[in-house]
Amino acid sequence: MSLRRWMPAAAIAALLALPLAACTPAQPMPTPTPTSARTPLFASDEEALKAATDAYAAYLKMSDTISHDGGANPERIKPYVTRSQYQRELKGFDSFRTHEVHTTGQTAFDSLEIAKVTGPSIDAYVCVDTHDVRVIGKNGDDISPSGRPVRMPFEVGFQADSHGKALLSRSETWSGKNFC
Repeated sequence: MSLRRWMPAAAIAALLALPLAACTPAQPMPTPTPTSARTPLFASDEEALKAATDAYAAYLKMSDTISHDGGANPERIKPYVTRSQYQRELKGFDSFRTHEVHTTGQTAFDSLEIAKVTGPSIDAYVCVDTHDVRVIGKNGDDISPSGRPVRMPFEVGFQADSHGKALLSRSETWSGKNFC
């Protein structure tokens, strides 16, 4: 059974090693062409950074809570993610319930850096730290992968909702050089 099938996207990518991640050259995100038709939602990059940082912290806290509960009541993540990301999260939490596993510990992050802000969208890079997160099997055994990396680089995206609140819209392991 693959660990990926029963872990939410943020936790699983941070728990699993990607052997080629450190060997692939970094591919920077393209810089958007400015258009006068778009009105920026965020007054500054600092405001966008704060919105992304707050949104990611809230998302990880709820994701950890649901993972600690073995994937029960996964709809609790809905206020923190877009509709498409919600569907991806549901699959991960469903696997927790199916395989009767849960996690302990808290996922942390640092070094969140804005790559670009385009209207209501924010793209960023972040280092996710899972040194404190353990996967616990149905018999209470620690089944966390041995030798797993505990700090991994991610590319994350946020989309502002109709109230200007940033929601996680994507979370992918960075395939370039590990910047963590």
